[in-house]
Amino acid sequence: MRIRVQTRAPLAERKIWFLPVLSNGDAFDTQRQTIHDLKQSLCKRFDVLYDGGWEPSDILLSLEEFELIDETECQILRDGDLVLVELRGGAASGSGGLPSSVALCKDVDTRC
Repeated sequence: MRIRVQTRAPLAERKIWFLPVLSNGDAFDTQRQTIHDLKQSLCKRFDVLYDGGWEPSDILLSLEEFELIDETECQILRDGDLVLVELRGGAASGSGGLPSSVALCKDVDTRC
């Protein structure tokens, strides 16, 4: 299965075709793998997420404006579906994927 993947701000804007594989390089089985497995594959192989240091728990995936929850089997996806990737609210640990104009503040600071 190949899917289209598009990122949303504040991630760098990208549109790619993506062929998921497991972390050990094995083929992705949509009957057995979950959305969490897909998130792991994206975080390991998609440069916007990998270079930014994002983890599966930092991102939210959606299909046709509906969230794909981690426990759902990937058989919900069809070849060519468009999956949107965005950061979960409060995800700030992997700020490398953010545009330089985005300021991340842990404390209230007038410079932000």
